[in-house]
Amino acid sequence: KAQELEDAKREFLLGGVGNTQKLFLAREARQRASAVTDSLKKGHERLREANKQATETEHIGVETLQELRKQRETIIKMRDGATNLSDNLNQAQAHVKELDKNPCSVMQ
Repeated sequence: KAQELEDAKREFLLGGVGNTQKLFLAREARQRASAVTDSLKKGHERLREANKQATETEHIGVETLQELRKQRETIIKMRDGATNLSDNLNQAQAHVKELDKNPCSVMQ
């Protein structure tokens, strides 16, 4: 293509017939190629930005899952502690009732 352009320029300067049309066609081809290149660059930039956003989103998702896991572990520990507390409270109430049923002979 570059050689054709140079040939067209030479013929135009030397006064060949139809050379003007060849120059315009070569110019249009360069403009189209430039437009395609610009479009590809813009598309590449959009893809790069989308990839960056996807990476950031994935990072935030991982951090969120880690935080949720910590919260789950905390809730499970609290539930287990509440169950143990409830069991201890029930045992203490049973012992108090037992003490109320059997009066101590020393205390009478």
